[in-house]
Amino acid sequence: MKILITNNTLDTIGGSETYTYALIKELSKQHEVTAYSKRLGMISKLLQNDMINVVDTLPSDPNYFD
Repeated sequence: MKILITNNTLDTIGGSETYTYALIKELSKQHEVTAYSKRLGMISKLLQNDMINVVDTLPSDPNYFD
């Protein structure tokens, strides 16, 4: 299953960023996860180091997540 997780920021450590990071890490064990945020930084780099797809723009192809 492909899952898109969004958050306002994946930059600094904070409440929603920590929760989003943990959620993505767990879901990525069984699913293909993409993380999306307009503001990338430290959290997004940690996710990318774990081979998780992180984007700051959504694909224009409507079937991308099918």
